Amino acid sequence: PKLKADDLRFKQLVLNILNFIAPQLSAGDTIRVSTTIKGGEILVTFAYSAGAQERKQMIAGNPIPLTPTSRSQLGLGMALARLMIALHQGSLEIKTLPDRTTNVTLRFPGARVV
Repeated sequence: PKLKADDLRFKQLVLNILNFIAPQLSAGDTIRVSTTIKGGEILVTFAYSAGAQERKQMIAGNPIPLTPTSRSQLGLGMALARLMIALHQGSLEIKTLPDRTTNVTLRFPGARVV
């Protein structure tokens, strides 16, 4: 099936999510992008795990340092992503699983399936 969406906004949405994920990854880490249809909706999922250095910091109980500039840039990109998915009557969900894998899921309604 195809997704009925504004091409430019969809590309910007994907780039904003990738820009949100990129600073959290180390060399050699991967992002897995998958699409599924569930209940008539299209789900686009970006799955990743924190890098080795970040995992060591989390295990040690130390937070991952973010500069004020990087925090505001991450927040702005995700705020824009939420607005763009809302323009397509969809939703954005971020979940971190117990194994430290984080999933960012875009949910497009069935009305957007062609």
